Amino acid sequence: MDEQLLMALKALADASRLAIVGLLAKQPRSVDELAAALGLSAPTVSHHLSKLAQAGLAEMHTEQYYSVYSLKPEALKGIGKRVMAAGSDEALTAETDEGAYERAVIKEYVRPNGVARFPNGLKKLRTLLRWIGATKFERGVRYTEAQVEDMLRYSIRPSPDTNTMRREMIGEKVLARTKDGTWYWRADTAGAERANFSFQTLPAAQHQFSPEAIALQLRSRSKGSGLTRGALDARLRELGVRDVDGMRARMIRLELISSSDGGALWAVINPVERMMTRMEEVKARFLIKGRLAALPSDPADRTLVLRWFTDRLDRDDTYDDAQLARLWRHAFADLSGLKQALIDAGLLVATPDGRYGLSGAETGK
Repeated sequence: MDEQLLMALKALADASRLAIVGLLAKQPRSVDELAAALGLSAPTVSHHLSKLAQAGLAEMHTEQYYSVYSLKPEALKGIGKRVMAAGSDEALTAETDEGAYERAVIKEYVRPNGVARFPNGLKKLRTLLRWIGATKFERGVRYTEAQVEDMLRYSIRPSPDTNTMRREMIGEKVLARTKDGTWYWRADTAGAERANFSFQTLPAAQHQFSPEAIALQLRSRSKGSGLTRGALDARLRELGVRDVDGMRARMIRLELISSSDGGALWAVINPVERMMTRMEEVKARFLIKGRLAALPSDPADRTLVLRWFTDRLDRDDTYDDAQLARLWRHAFADLSGLKQALIDAGLLVATPDGRYGLSGAETGK
């Protein structure tokens, strides 16, 4: 037996390294991905990978600042069919969690109102783009460019460069589109990979713009300058608003647009800035040194205060009563009343096992 083969067999004589081989046999992975899947620390995984690399079983290349490892199939051929079948032998990877890395990224960057910020790392960015595609777009539906931009603006905080995000999602095959960019659809739509696939077979999305989304669209097109009444109504019609008078009235009520004397010139307010300003106003009125005396009676103020409490919760975690008490006891005395108010507002949901999580998150409901 030659020394190289002996080194290879010794490298494989470890449960964690054998599991790593099983995972790498499926696809190349970074140290962070392997660590998350195996439930080990990154330094421990790096140590195991160095042993496999020394034995000539794995090799490393860099992607941005990530170290990505892959198997060297030619080195495994002489070790036996059992190792070569590692990728299909479920017994080798039965104790691993391949989705752990994606869940960790989503937990770090996603909040109840969308992606809080975008990472610099390419792998994490791709994970978040897949999350947006899977949660914000329906399979088997076609979207206009304006609808895609609307969803991106309200999926990501702060508002992103939608042109760049659309290109990234096309490049990562999260979305597909027609050559002229008129229609978009999820790339995993059934039959979309066929050469003769026609987007016209897909129903158009029924997505309707919210007043806040309309305000963002108006600001992007008007570049923040004022609009005359006629220009404002014309832009609303261009965006597909049928009830122009009704939409204008709603936006005035929500303080998303305001007019000069006589309504000669209309200004569009940034809805994100408006929401942040309103939040600060409400906190200043109702919170004293971070403590709430009573929930506001006004529905709009009440919702903003309740959202302040849910901002303390992670999207994909669930909490028991004791954990919620630790998070909130210094901010509000009536914890049972607060919890019920959050449930009534649709911001908090109970799980089958008696715990609580954010509405719309993976809480098991």
